[in-house]
Amino acid sequence: MKLAAILVLLIACGSPARESTTIAQTAPDDRLIVQRFEIRGVLDGRAAELRELVRADIAPGVELTDQRYDAAHKAIENDYHERGHVAVKLAWPDFQTIKGPFALVLTITEGPRFTLRSLDVDGVPANDRARYLALATIKPGDYFAPSKLRAWREAVLDAAPGSIVEPEVTLDPVAATIAFTLHVKN
Repeated sequence: MKLAAILVLLIACGSPARESTTIAQTAPDDRLIVQRFEIRGVLDGRAAELRELVRADIAPGVELTDQRYDAAHKAIENDYHERGHVAVKLAWPDFQTIKGPFALVLTITEGPRFTLRSLDVDGVPANDRARYLALATIKPGDYFAPSKLRAWREAVLDAAPGSIVEPEVTLDPVAATIAFTLHVKN
């Protein structure tokens, strides 16, 4: 399943690359200058938090470049992933059709908030399994947070020098839960 593969990438190394969108190279008078930045699909307070999160990259008066777009997209997506929204969708306008100053409207579809159904470790004796599980800072019932699972995987790698530690994600989209298993190979 595609979403499960994305989750493994999130846990292993952070956000996957965004879908390709290139902001047109234009004449100086056609530069994409953000006049207003509106976020739709979220509660008002949340929109203000997200605007603050990307203020350095997207704000009124700022020229939108590929680098600023990439940074803002990644920051918003990572923020949602850390809050358990693994299927969040960010709908940006088609920048190829925009010239000059414009009102930027981002529509966000949060999707369900996933919780961690279970944590497990296999391939090790029972006493090591218990020790590795105790290293986790995230527990079943917590909202899914890729950074906490990455940290747990790193802690197990440190505790099992020379071992290969591979994550496995089992996703239940109906229940909005994730089971996470670390396979330890010596």
